[in-house]
Amino acid sequence: MADFLTTLSRRMVLAPLDDTGRTQEVADRLRTAIFVGIFADGERLPVEVSLARQLGISPVTLRDAIKTLRHEGLVRTARGRSGGTFVTSTEANTLTFLQSTFRQLTPIELRDLNDLQMSLMAHSSRLAAERGTERELDSLLLTVQGLHANEDAVTLRRKFSRFLIGVSAASRSGRVSKATIELQVELAPFVTLILQKRSSREEVIFHMTSIVESLKSRDSEQAYYRTYQLVEGLGYDLQRLHFELSQDRAG
Repeated sequence: MADFLTTLSRRMVLAPLDDTGRTQEVADRLRTAIFVGIFADGERLPVEVSLARQLGISPVTLRDAIKTLRHEGLVRTARGRSGGTFVTSTEANTLTFLQSTFRQLTPIELRDLNDLQMSLMAHSSRLAAERGTERELDSLLLTVQGLHANEDAVTLRRKFSRFLIGVSAASRSGRVSKATIELQVELAPFVTLILQKRSSREEVIFHMTSIVESLKSRDSEQAYYRTYQLVEGLGYDLQRLHFELSQDRAG
């Protein structure tokens, strides 16, 4: 049961695409899989034919998407008997990359992303408390029970992202789940910058635990409130950090 949330996240992120499977959409899906830790650093991606079939796309489209990720430094391709495409996540390798990308957001763009996450995840938690199966909620409980503040920021942030995807899955809303996955690409990696501080890691773990307690007790309003409180706090921290980085650059 401890692996159920990871399995669920993998199934959701790598589900067949809804439309024609454009290269950018495929790249976004694979990028999400890397950012939330479905594909770990150093892991070899499934063979192209198998992965393309799973995503419901052509191998040519998949190769173009992988080329995009390779250009971003998220994967590398090796030839030979032990070759393949391997994850080399920039997020795990350098905070400079994240800070540089984070600075490129405008304050309004960041505010809009935070607003979307607050509304989306709070509503997801409310629905999960009402609709989630015991297996789904037990998996979320096991996840938070295994969290430790001494984990590094990247590891905890990936668990946090899988937690959000798990909550959205328990909401039993396909559109909510899809929107949650898409949001992880845009916003979640920047949470790593906040989780550099141990106090921030402790606070996030505390809130995640309280959310699961509300879900398990089927208290939809408390689940909504506690999730909103968590995401709102992270949003404020991100906005403050964005301002500080902007001031440093201006100076």
